[in-house]
Amino acid sequence: MTLDLGPNMRKIHCILRLFPSLSRFFKRTPIRVWLILSYSALFIGVMIPLAIGLNIRLHSLLEENIEAQLENATVNTVNMVRLAAETSIKQHLRAIAEKNVEIVRLFHEDSLNGRITVEEAKRQAARILLSQKIGNTGYIYVLDSTGQLQVHPEKVLLHKDLRDFQFIREQIVQKNGYIEYEWKNPQDTVTRPKALYMSYFEPWDWIVSVSSYREEFATLIHVDEFRQQILANRFGKSGYTYVMDSRGNLIIHPELTGNIYDAVDSSGRRFTEKICNEKNGSTRYSWKNPGDQEEREKIAIFRYLPELDWIIVSTGYLEEVYAPLTTMRDVLYVAMLVTLILLMTISFLISRIISRPLQTIITAFAQGAAGQFKTRIRTRATGEIRQMANYFNKFMRELDQYGRSLRNEIRQRKNAQRDSEKSERRLRMILSSANEGFMEVGSDRLILDINPEMAHILGRPTAEILGRKIFEFVDPPSAERIREHLELRKIGLRSSYEATLLRPDGSRVICLFNGAPILDEKGRKVSSFAMITDITVRKLDEEEVRRVNEELERRVEERTFALQRTLQMVQDAQEHLVQSEKMAALGQLVAGVAHEINTPVGVGVTAATHLQESTLQVKALFDTGTLTRAEMVKYLNLAEEGSLILVSNLKRAADLIGSFKQIATDRASGDERRFVLAEYVQELLLSLRPHLKHTAHKVDVECPPDLAMQGSPGAFSQILTNLVMNSLTHGFEGVPAGRITIYVTRHEDAIILQYGDNGVGIPAENLGRIFDPFFTTKRGQGGSGLGLHIVYNLVTRTFGGRIQVESVPGNGVLFTLTLPAGDDRDDG
Repeated sequence: MTLDLGPNMRKIHCILRLFPSLSRFFKRTPIRVWLILSYSALFIGVMIPLAIGLNIRLHSLLEENIEAQLENATVNTVNMVRLAAETSIKQHLRAIAEKNVEIVRLFHEDSLNGRITVEEAKRQAARILLSQKIGNTGYIYVLDSTGQLQVHPEKVLLHKDLRDFQFIREQIVQKNGYIEYEWKNPQDTVTRPKALYMSYFEPWDWIVSVSSYREEFATLIHVDEFRQQILANRFGKSGYTYVMDSRGNLIIHPELTGNIYDAVDSSGRRFTEKICNEKNGSTRYSWKNPGDQEEREKIAIFRYLPELDWIIVSTGYLEEVYAPLTTMRDVLYVAMLVTLILLMTISFLISRIISRPLQTIITAFAQGAAGQFKTRIRTRATGEIRQMANYFNKFMRELDQYGRSLRNEIRQRKNAQRDSEKSERRLRMILSSANEGFMEVGSDRLILDINPEMAHILGRPTAEILGRKIFEFVDPPSAERIREHLELRKIGLRSSYEATLLRPDGSRVICLFNGAPILDEKGRKVSSFAMITDITVRKLDEEEVRRVNEELERRVEERTFALQRTLQMVQDAQEHLVQSEKMAALGQLVAGVAHEINTPVGVGVTAATHLQESTLQVKALFDTGTLTRAEMVKYLNLAEEGSLILVSNLKRAADLIGSFKQIATDRASGDERRFVLAEYVQELLLSLRPHLKHTAHKVDVECPPDLAMQGSPGAFSQILTNLVMNSLTHGFEGVPAGRITIYVTRHEDAIILQYGDNGVGIPAENLGRIFDPFFTTKRGQGGSGLGLHIVYNLVTRTFGGRIQVESVPGNGVLFTLTLPAGDDRDDG
């Protein structure tokens, strides 16, 4: 009869039958397995809970650290941008204020010079100030020290006392500088921060104020100034800082451009919209950079900069934040695994400690038999096992030394043979490709070896030359010379000599022999070696050169006389060119007169024409009886202003004509007279004004007002004119605003004139040639090379004086002229 226990009872029965099997397994298990299992269970039970707790704590610390790092980076970036914005606003307003003060100063100077009245000057200045717009709604206004507005876009505010406002009181106290305040325009509903820079013009008691709302200066901020600094912020491997506005438009980003307002991550989070709405705070979202395979979770800290409508966002990937934690966890797991393996190894070693020495010796003998001579037995055993290990180690050590010695000897012999073959091949290659002939001659005077070039020099095949005596290929005098030098080889000396070789066709080749002995290992001569150069062509060339030199000497004598006549003709032509240069300078003076006088005359004609038209209009009104008092007063004011303009410009033209007339007369006549240097230098600079007024160059003159000299004023004017034109043409090339200094004094019976500029200077190689005729660095660009030559001739010949020049490239030039005063009176 069979009893059915059911499925559950059958499972219990199987488990009970398993216990005897387990019992037999543990009984048969070696002790080393028990040690390994017990140590491993203890180690795993302690280390796993410890690792889990440490991982949780590190996870929390790393997350707090990255949030603090992102927060600091964002705040620092906001502060950097805000500071730069404030600086840009201040500098922009300051530049506008100072520029407008300069405009006011120009009108003030016009009123002082009588060209316009003070009231007209203020009206014109106010019109220019009000025509300027600062930002979108900013403007310029003028305040005086009593707090009353003198210039303002709103006419109703003019001449009203505004000292009730705090910022107005600050302006009255400071007069110059930068302030910020809250202000609301009539059309505004709330106050907004406003910036102001003021600059004081004392003659009119005007505080010129330039103001605008700070938010309207966003265009002054140059993004490129911050791009590198912002993009330099890095968090982890690929975290970064970026900037966008409140509408999601990217301003600075390491990878992207455009608008990301509608960006959505894989979880449907509209993170950009959240940042734009909240403006300050933190968020998390998923993001995939260009080049990434999938999105990764990020953390972002963002702050809002309302002045620029910028949102500065610092972000970092969480997996990069936790990367150190992952590394530490991996290190911990590896350490646990290594420790576990170490425990298992120790257990295994303990169980094998008795049989290990014999197994080690057997393995060592097997390795030695296989040719591993560096095998050694290291054992802690004693007795016969230790003695056997020592004998084995000694035997293997001696066997290893013998093997190394044998291998080194074989290697050295192979290397020596290889080097010898390489040197021989290299020498053969050099001799075969050389452009010189090489020959080896034995002690019996027989030719042992030659290279291809030597066979070419002798005009014979190599086989026909080898084995024959060298004397068969030279003429008798050369044969004797070769014998003498071969004797020198016997005593180990080198030498050089010339010899003539004979070719089969009867031609002769003149060669240079450079000979040396070839010695064996003991220093004994075995043969001679010579490098042979064909110098036949050189010898023929030397003969040709001697013949040509004789011919040249004859031709030089024939040409000397012709050159003397030509030199006289050149000197005559040079004198003619110098005179032409003087006339050209006079022509430039006349052209300058016409150009300079044209301005005052043109202004006078315009004023006279306008006055004539106004007079005709008043006359017509008078004839019809409709002339009013106001129109008459207006006409009289116009007539007065026009008369002043006419008189001032005609007087200016008369002064110019008088100065130009004196300069032109002096240059044309060349007569000597006594003239006052300070007045004459000023008149001369006046004539050069057409060349100077369109440049930013300045001329400083220092001369005693009563210093005079006796001489040719025309020559003096040519000297100074050529020096000034030389500075403008050459010295100030590439210099936007140069400075010329003219210093005149008297020392005993001489006038010392020092002329200098701060231009590019004169190179040292040209300094000794600048007074040579026709020397110029502007050849083909209008330079004749006669300007400084004329100066030199006028100083040394006309005045009988001296001229010296000093210059350092890049530091300008200094000319020192020493001219006789021409009288016995002390004028200085």
